[in-house]
Amino acid sequence: MYSNFLTWGPDRTPTEDFMKRIICAAAMACLPAMANAEIHVITDDANGVPHVETTPSPAMSDVPEIGGKANAGFSYARLWSGMEGFEVFEGHIAPGGRIVSHDGPDTYIGCIVSGHGTMGNDAPDGTTVSRFDFGPGDVIVFGPGTMHHWVNGDEELVFIGVQRRAPADGG
Repeated sequence: MYSNFLTWGPDRTPTEDFMKRIICAAAMACLPAMANAEIHVITDDANGVPHVETTPSPAMSDVPEIGGKANAGFSYARLWSGMEGFEVFEGHIAPGGRIVSHDGPDTYIGCIVSGHGTMGNDAPDGTTVSRFDFGPGDVIVFGPGTMHHWVNGDEELVFIGVQRRAPADGG
């Protein structure tokens, strides 16, 4: 059900355009306060009454390497994980920094909150087969297993990532 939730191409629907705007607006609204942000999770109790659980935003952690290859100026934090396998992340890349070529097991949706950079898309042999520039408000959807790398511009890059982990049983 969720594997085709957001697609970015000629077959995009008005609903998908609307969802892109919602995801970006939510991420950009959070930017000014991210450093001291709190995470608010709202769920219903057994009687259908909403309950709010509030936790502080976790500290960012440096990510010096991925798969033995060196990143430059990359820090990351999992802000929340829970319901139906969803996870929310915050990433920062320092001016001139980079994230080395890597992939992920699940669909990952990244919303660029601030900064500009270039995304490289890599073939299995490590060659870059395409690239594009991105900036604030852009949404990047990574399919499972797609190899890519990030190169940041001359200002700090901040992005919010959303991922839904595939069930362990494949269903």
